[in-house]
Amino acid sequence: MRAAAIITAAGSGSRMGLEINKVFLPLKERTVIETAILPFLSKNQFQKIIITHSPADRDQLVSVLKNMPIPFALVEGGETRQKSVYNALKKLIEDNPETVLIHDAARPWISEKLVSSILNTAKNEGSAAPVIPSVNAMKKIDGDGKIVEHLKRDQTVSAQTPQGFHFKKILKAHEMADKDGYEAIDDTELWDRYYNRVSTIPGDVKNVKITYKEDLKHQ
Repeated sequence: MRAAAIITAAGSGSRMGLEINKVFLPLKERTVIETAILPFLSKNQFQKIIITHSPADRDQLVSVLKNMPIPFALVEGGETRQKSVYNALKKLIEDNPETVLIHDAARPWISEKLVSSILNTAKNEGSAAPVIPSVNAMKKIDGDGKIVEHLKRDQTVSAQTPQGFHFKKILKAHEMADKDGYEAIDDTELWDRYYNRVSTIPGDVKNVKITYKEDLKHQ
């Protein structure tokens, strides 16, 4: 099975009040992005890894990753995460993988086990996303911030990354979304919109996304 991975790192540290991209923050002996990439290197499951970045981060990214034993390529990100992923998918056309995993670099505590599980499920089902049960009472609000619907907790989950897909189909979904001017919250929404329902597997509560300074306490 030919597989590739896309690591999205074209964001910033604005919500953390940082002047640098949060993927360059230190986590013990490594940076956030190095830690996020390492689980994709085991078992030689991926033929290529694409990393999206902002133009301002390219030189630093090259410096940070220069000693990592990976066949990676850098792709300039777009105005949104969706556009960044689309740029990376187009870069992979020449490699023509069967399956692609899409992961946020801001989730550095991903495990090798979860990566392998998503890859295998995506291969067999066409799509795969890790999810964890909702622990809070989930509500839907209107534009004024008032609760308009009380969602059943056992019918809601929190989606994580990496999310895996049949490469040619998720590329086509991004092409159609770009043509339609449709902006999704993540790649599972695009798959659901243009194909069918996404298969899920149990996620990992340790697979936290770094958004605020408090999230660093998980290291």
